[in-house]
Amino acid sequence: MYCINPACPERQQSGAIRDYCPACGTLLILESKYEVIQQIAQTSQTEVFEVNVLDQDERKILKVLESADAKRLELFEREYAVLSWLDHPNIPKVGINDYFVVNTPVGRSLYCLVLEKIEGETLEQWLAQNGKTSEAVALRWMQQLCAPENSQNLSGILTYLHSHNLIHRDIKPSNLILQPNGDLALIDFGGVRELGQTDAIISNYPTIITSLGYSPPEQVNGQATVTSDFYALGRSWVSLLTGRNPIDLIDSQTNQLRWRHHAPQVSKPFAAWLNTLMSASPYQRPQTTIEIYTHLTEKLPQQIRASQRVNSWWFKVSIASISASLILGIGWGVSLWVSNDYLRKGAENLRIEQYQSARTDFETALKWNDRSAIAHNNLALSCYYLGDDDCAIAHYTRAIALSPDYWEAYYNLGAIYDRQERYDLASVQYLKAANGSPETKAQAINNLARLKNRQQQYTEAASLVQSVVQLTQAEPTLASLHKNLGWALFGLDRFEEAQIALERALSLDGSRIDTYCLLAFVKQARKLESDAELKTCLFSATKSPLPEVKEWRIQLAKRGF
Repeated sequence: MYCINPACPERQQSGAIRDYCPACGTLLILESKYEVIQQIAQTSQTEVFEVNVLDQDERKILKVLESADAKRLELFEREYAVLSWLDHPNIPKVGINDYFVVNTPVGRSLYCLVLEKIEGETLEQWLAQNGKTSEAVALRWMQQLCAPENSQNLSGILTYLHSHNLIHRDIKPSNLILQPNGDLALIDFGGVRELGQTDAIISNYPTIITSLGYSPPEQVNGQATVTSDFYALGRSWVSLLTGRNPIDLIDSQTNQLRWRHHAPQVSKPFAAWLNTLMSASPYQRPQTTIEIYTHLTEKLPQQIRASQRVNSWWFKVSIASISASLILGIGWGVSLWVSNDYLRKGAENLRIEQYQSARTDFETALKWNDRSAIAHNNLALSCYYLGDDDCAIAHYTRAIALSPDYWEAYYNLGAIYDRQERYDLASVQYLKAANGSPETKAQAINNLARLKNRQQQYTEAASLVQSVVQLTQAEPTLASLHKNLGWALFGLDRFEEAQIALERALSLDGSRIDTYCLLAFVKQARKLESDAELKTCLFSATKSPLPEVKEWRIQLAKRGF
């Protein structure tokens, strides 16, 4: 037996069944029928136990809410309310009396919810045991979740939820259970809400549900839609196919998800479809589960077969034979043609994040034409993603020598020096890159502002951001600009303005850990509640390569948080 009181000094009980815990006096047999067997999970909000239903030879799941603040209690009660009327074989069921309160002898209220126990393992556990999944298995699982409700042998959980005007808001591998019969089940409905509702404010806390690495930007801003579940679905499948959390695959310089080279088993058409699911804009994603299911079962198989033919041995041999004939029969013009062909192949490999293949293609292109500034720049970019800084610097420098107006190469060279913390050299390159297109200028000046912030030149940093914020509409760039503006305003003790800027940054991109850290500092300075931002900064800071995030985490730790 197990005591559910988190303050109990001896929670594990042995011997005969008792009604009350001898160590703390808390009720042990709950509702006169539930015997707590063991604890199986714990978060900052809840504990999860396995319970035995006395006289029924049945096991169930017990969730216990330790904190009774309004936000958490509202979510807990919402989960019970929703599950009590949903009726799907792959969603846990609750009984009419399965929500109750247990009071400890010292007056602490423990809110309890008993749910059906769904046998199996979460996809997070499956991934840990089996490694990254195959494309075929990933496709089958996604078809299951998005199948029409009347499909035989398919669960269609998402279709069922959306048809009842509900969105889950917390789809991720740890909330999907693979049952022994091969069906997927969906759990943890604490974040579910009706379509068309904005996230209400409960006791000064917004009821916004986010999971770092999986939640889309609009959900972070409290405006989740049906397609928010599709974004989380795409991110979850990236995790299954790569074996890594999506937050670990974010490029710190471009803030883009770079996952393709971690999943070589995935075909180009399926990879492109997953990228569509994860589009930053909700309107660029599929709009219904039926659209997803139709694409997966009708269009995608044809695209995959076509892709396999293009990549087949005989096709490559044919192309190689044609290329060889042209090389033998034509001179310099053919050299340029072959160089450009490898340049095109390398660009495609860059796009799908096959960086080693891209590097080989660009090196071959340069063997045919060493005076191609584009080839040097793209080879440098491939080297950058492969961590070969010497190669990257050498080829960016060569690209600039061949084309002094190649502003993108200046920016990329600055990013290399920035990563190496050679900030003086990085600043020189960013200033040169600022002569380029409006978007390149915005990105370059934004990075320069970050370096000014690191040097505590806050007035200059704020001025730099304000000079370019109107030049771009790209949400990742705008999010980074507002983050750097918030940093500068915080350094100038303009805390209220800093908070506005940082919250704007999070509404554009809710995955930036540095923004959460800064917002925690700002809220502390304003004596406001900052637990959520602190936890995100402290517990996720090691995932950020930015040196300032590591410094901020140390500062927070020294303060005793």
